[in-house]
Amino acid sequence: MIQTEKEGKGVWTPLEDARLYDLIAALGDRTEHLRRVHAAEVLGSASDPRAVTALVNALRDEHPDIRRLSARALREIGSIRSVEPLIDRMSDPEEKWKTRICAAEALGRIGTSSAIDGLVARLRDPSENLETRIAVATILGRTRSPAAEGALRECLRDPDPRVRNAAEKVLGMEGRE
Repeated sequence: MIQTEKEGKGVWTPLEDARLYDLIAALGDRTEHLRRVHAAEVLGSASDPRAVTALVNALRDEHPDIRRLSARALREIGSIRSVEPLIDRMSDPEEKWKTRICAAEALGRIGTSSAIDGLVARLRDPSENLETRIAVATILGRTRSPAAEGALRECLRDPDPRVRNAAEKVLGMEGRE
């Protein structure tokens, strides 16, 4: 059994295995969009690793909100099996920036060296969306990784002042002259 919130009241009740598998099936059902949205949200709050494969597959869905919610759910689960698909989603220049940030948050939470490397690559890419680069800087700052610190220090010389400011902030240098 897994736990899920009941009616937004903060009361956690068990989610039976059969319900979990119904939600996994619903996520893959290409006909009922709202049902799929609900499935992705509940699977994320359930944090059950048995949902990883379905959520990884949903990262390639045609609907941006399904991709975003799947990345968010994978963040809650934190499985290393999702690292490469999350990097792929975050690296797709056609992806919406909100989904890219959800993927970045998931990678930051997972925190493996390959997850950190994927984040560093996005931070160093000047063609990356500005909101994504700023979010990635913040996420990397939370990891306390030496590789992340090196990339953040490089950002202190970034041409965009907002990226420099984000790097200064997470490195604890904000306001220093």
